[in-house]
Amino acid sequence: MKFKLLFALFLIILSGCSNSEVKPGDLISVNYIGSFDDGEIFDQSNGELLTFTVGDHEVIPGFENAVLGMKIGDKKDIKIQPEEAYGLVNPELIMEIPIKYDDTPPLVGDTALLQTPDKNQVKAKVLEVNSDSIKVDANHPLAGKILNFNIELVEIK
Repeated sequence: MKFKLLFALFLIILSGCSNSEVKPGDLISVNYIGSFDDGEIFDQSNGELLTFTVGDHEVIPGFENAVLGMKIGDKKDIKIQPEEAYGLVNPELIMEIPIKYDDTPPLVGDTALLQTPDKNQVKAKVLEVNSDSIKVDANHPLAGKILNFNIELVEIK
């Protein structure tokens, strides 16, 4: 009798774990595929799980909000607007910088490393190359873009 009671209690606990939903503070692991509206894939987990703590702002807000309430094994397709992803394009981060070329000038599409006044480095995409300046865009490459994700919740730790 005691064994049956313990076994029944174990099954109740086990079933409670498998039905638990993602909530803030949970450490979770997901598989995902990120794409644009035209179907082009910009990122995917490729079988390497993405693990993060929900609510710690380790991923973009729209992704974090999407996993809330999911259960292990759930799959979800979501569309995230720029405001909940990498933000809108900030025109102030597109700038022309005077430059003197000691060597070969950069090419359009190259990545330039810019130094901020507080000595941090920021990557910027070269948009235009002139004889005495370059025009760069320091926005995140996914800024202003609508992102689609297919998410599968694999684990709640």
